[in-house]
Amino acid sequence: MTGVRLTNARIAKLPAPEGRQKFVPDAEAPGLAVRLSPGGSKAFVFNYRDPATRKKRRKTIGKTNAMGIDAAREVARKLTVRIASGESLDFVEELTLDAAFEEYAVLRKPSTEGAYRRVWKYFVPANIKPIAVNRLTRKALLVGIDKLVANGQHGTAYLTYNLLHALLNHCVRRSYIDRNPLTGVRAPSKGPGRDRVLSDEELMAVLRAAEALSAEERVALWMLVVTGCRKSEVIEMRWPELQGDELVLPPERTKNGRGHRLSLPPGLAGQLKKLPKRDAHVFHFNGDVMRNRLRRMTGIADWSLHDLRRTAATNMARLGVAPHIIEAVINHKSGAVSGIAAVYNRYGYDAEKAQALVVYEGWLDEALGGSFSSTQVASNKRPRKSG
Repeated sequence: MTGVRLTNARIAKLPAPEGRQKFVPDAEAPGLAVRLSPGGSKAFVFNYRDPATRKKRRKTIGKTNAMGIDAAREVARKLTVRIASGESLDFVEELTLDAAFEEYAVLRKPSTEGAYRRVWKYFVPANIKPIAVNRLTRKALLVGIDKLVANGQHGTAYLTYNLLHALLNHCVRRSYIDRNPLTGVRAPSKGPGRDRVLSDEELMAVLRAAEALSAEERVALWMLVVTGCRKSEVIEMRWPELQGDELVLPPERTKNGRGHRLSLPPGLAGQLKKLPKRDAHVFHFNGDVMRNRLRRMTGIADWSLHDLRRTAATNMARLGVAPHIIEAVINHKSGAVSGIAAVYNRYGYDAEKAQALVVYEGWLDEALGGSFSSTQVASNKRPRKSG
């Protein structure tokens, strides 16, 4: 593959590939390339032929947002000298936990890679020290996992444990370490399943408090409330995923690995069009920080952004939306359509989903007196009392 002279600016503009990872070689440093992953991650890698086995190998150098092209070229040149002297690059001292994760993540299918990257981004760096994989101890790993449990993040602790366990098994298979330090350690409990649904009064209080937030935060919150999308699907949304008045999520951006298409209701679509296009991402804030602010402002502490998804499904049911349409709206698979129908029914219910969102947004907007969405959508339906 012909190389190009990479610059930091050019690397930043390289688009994420569709389906499979892609490599862009550097014309200046032999063996150096940028690896592009479908999930949007970019990393410097070094391609070489092992001096002992003559087999082609690839070594991850580091993320492009953590080191510039000049530093990556310097590392590539040093590695070239070591290979020329007959030295093997099968060493672990320079392989950080982060680099090992990059190597492991790109080997997963796109939907799994996306889920792993979300866990890694939000929870691993904050709880596990970024040291070389061969220096990791069981105690250091358990301290980080126990911190999540102590914070009441049982599900996150469970996901983090499973990811680290799988990653370290990968490191054993690659001979980076001799033994997985988590071998023999039981996974933490997932904790009690959540069934929290915000009452009408609580939901209205949260939405009214959101009027004091930034425009981006208000629109993102409205999108979470109206569509029932998952937090990562909204907060990490990119402009190409908004096609006209439709949200089109590729499989690698959804939890279940199935692409998702939604015709957005008028109010939400209008608000999204008013946001400035600063870069590829639509939103630029931390969702948990926004949630914590809303908790303080409303005095309602025991709710999460994911509870808005459950609340949306519940309220749509109260408004008379059929269960299989609700599942189609939130891209969830629990059994409303099962058996042969689940295998052979490939109808997307696009029109029905669009109507459900119009009805739900209309009810929300009416309850707020038309103060939130840019276009008030009238709805004559009233939700049935829950219970």
